[in-house]
Order: sequence, then structure tokens, then C-alpha cells
Amino acid sequence: MKRILTCIAAAALAALACSKAESPRFVGTLERDRIELIAEAPEPIVERPVAEGQDVKAGDLLVRLDDTRLRTLVAQAEHRRAAAAARIPGVESSLANAERELARAKNLHAGGVASPETLDRGRTTRDAARASRDAARAELAEAEAALAESRVHLERLAVRAPRDAHVDALPFEVGERPAAGAVVAVLLADAAPYARVYVPEAVRAQVVPGARAAVHIDGVAGEFTGRVRTVSQEAAFTPYYALTERDRGRLSFLAKIDLEGDAARALPTGLPLEAELAQIETASSQP
Repeated sequence: MKRILTCIAAAALAALACSKAESPRFVGTLERDRIELIAEAPEPIVERPVAEGQDVKAGDLLVRLDDTRLRTLVAQAEHRRAAAAARIPGVESSLANAERELARAKNLHAGGVASPETLDRGRTTRDAARASRDAARAELAEAEAALAESRVHLERLAVRAPRDAHVDALPFEVGERPAAGAVVAVLLADAAPYARVYVPEAVRAQVVPGARAAVHIDGVAGEFTGRVRTVSQEAAFTPYYALTERDRGRLSFLAKIDLEGDAARALPTGLPLEAELAQIETASSQP
């Protein structure tokens, strides 16, 4: 009997040791970084050369909005800039003449030929010419800034992929007029996906950026390794009642785990998964 009790106690201790050694496990889904591109102006779509589900390279045209109105604004800005630039030689010439006349008046006044009033008029004329020159330069700078801005707005009517990506959604068809700021293209980054998991409050302190994790994906054989990218500082769900010790156990924190290896790049998004912390390794201890 005593031997049986000893065996039972040993088995219980072994089970307890295994339960303590078991790493935390979290459930979630496979995701990719999402990029939303918006319409810069409320213009109709005139071109959409790509389709949903297509892979694109950085710089590829996704959607083009009608640029007729903005091309007119650019032409007007170019005309204002040209008119402002044409004023510069005249005001600079006037300033140069005023400075020569002032220098001549100073020499005459020093020789006792010109009166002080003549010298004052020369200074006034020079100051007025300098003010006109400065105003013309400011007008030219303003016109150039307005022209640059209008060209940027015109260029942004061609919505292009900012990086290699997968076209997830194109909400508008050719001929439709999205509002300014409306999303006209949604891309998924062309890179390895990440595991989007929820960490229970009880083990939140163990999950830190840089921690290694093993990820098991439903329907995919084998195990993928990853590293915790970030953990939310706020709970994904906060009860409205007081956070007692019992209530705190219901909290969960959103975490992102970047998957490593070329095999992960081919995985589709949205698959359910389960992640397990392999070891705690803080960012400061990374090589």
C-alpha cells in the first residue's frame, strides 16, 4: 500500500512538473499587413488596369482618376508662375537704378552740391524699389509652391502600389466617382504573414517583443517558427464592471507574431492557427 501511494505521489509530481513546463498557447488567425489607398480628389475612375487577386509590383498603376480638371489647374498655376517670373528682371533693374541714383546723391551731398532732401528722396526711392523686388520674389516663390502642389495633386490621381503586394479589393468600377478620401484599393503586403493572436491576461507578462514562438496552422502540415513583433498595451476587451481578480482573467491582449522562413510567404491569410511560446527572449538579448 505504501509503495502504491509513493508511486501515485511521484506521478502527481511528474504531472505537476509537466504542467509547469508547458508553454502558453494562443489562438488566432493568419494575417498580412493591410494597405489602404485613397482617392485624392472626387473624380471619376477612368482606368483600372489590375484585377482583384492579382500580384503587383511597387509603382504599378492600380487606379487612375480623371485628371481633366486638375490639368487645367496646373496650367493656371504655370501661367501665374510665368507672370511672376517675368516681373523679376524689371524690379531688379529698378532697384539697381535706384541704388546708383542714391550713390550719386550721396557723392553730390558730400560735395555740398545736393541738398539733404535730395539724399532723402534717393533713399526713399531705393527702399521702395527694394520692397518691390522683395514682393516680386515672394510672389514668385508662392506661385512656384502652388504649382508644385497642383502637380503633386495631379500625379496622385494615378494611384500606384507603394510596394510589392497582392490586390485584395478594388471597391470602385471604371466610371464611378469615389469621394475624396474614399478607399479605392486595398493591398496585402507581399511578405510572410504574421500570426494575429490573443494573449490571456494571466500570461501577458511572459509575452514580450522578441519572444520566440512556434505556430501551428490549421490544414498546413508542420510547424512554423516566429518572433513576437508587438503586444497591445490595452486589452482587446475591457468589462464594464470593476476588474476584480476573477474579472481580470477575462481580459486578452492582441499580439502579432512574424513568421520566419520562405515557406511562410506562400500561406494564405485568414487561416486559424495556434501559437506556443518556445522561449522567452527579450529584444535586448537579441544579437
